[in-house]
Amino acid sequence: MLTDRKIEERQARKQRILQGALEVFREKSVENATMDEIAQQAGFGKSTLYYYFPSKDEVFTAIMVEGWEQLWLSIEDIIHSDYPPKETFLKILKKLAEIVDNERARFEFLFNAARMLSKDTEKPAWKAYQERLYATLLSILKDGIAAGQFTNLKPELMLQAIGGIFHQMVFTRTDRGEVTESEIEDVVTRLLLNLSEPAPH
Repeated sequence: MLTDRKIEERQARKQRILQGALEVFREKSVENATMDEIAQQAGFGKSTLYYYFPSKDEVFTAIMVEGWEQLWLSIEDIIHSDYPPKETFLKILKKLAEIVDNERARFEFLFNAARMLSKDTEKPAWKAYQERLYATLLSILKDGIAAGQFTNLKPELMLQAIGGIFHQMVFTRTDRGEVTESEIEDVVTRLLLNLSEPAPH
C-alpha cells in the first residue's frame, strides 16, 4: 500500500515529466519531439519516463486532459450559483482568463493543439472536457438571449467570435495586469453590437 508521501512523490515526478514535455513540445512540436528529449528535459532517465508514460502520445494526452479538466472544474461553483445568464457568462470568462493568464505558455499550447487536431482523428480523452465547457457556455448564451440579456444572434456564431476575442485578449496582453470582469463585459458588448449591425451594402 502506498503511503501519502509515496503518492506525493509519484505525482511530483509525473508533473516534472509533463512540464518537461510541454517545453519540448512547444520548442520542437509534438511530431518532432522524442522521448529521449522529454526525459532529458524532465531530468529523469528514460526508464522513469516509460514507467509513467509508455509513449509520447500518452504524455501529450496527459497534458491535454489535465489542462482541459482544470478549466472545466474551475467553473463548477459559478455554474451552480444563482447569477443571471449574462453575469454567469462573464464570471466564467473571467475565471478562465485568470487560470490561463497564470500559465500562458501551457494554455496557449493547449488551445493551439486543440485547433490543429484533425477532424478525422479518433476523439481523444481530453475532448470530452472541451466539449462540455463549450456546451455549457453555449447553453448560457441561449438562456441569456431568451432573457433579453444578449443580442438575439445565432449563439454558435457568438461563441465562436467571443472565443477569438478572448484568446486575443489573454494571450496578447503585454501589461500582465489582471483581466477584469468589466473589461470582459465591455469587449463582449462591443463585439455583440458589431455582430448585430447589418453589413454595409
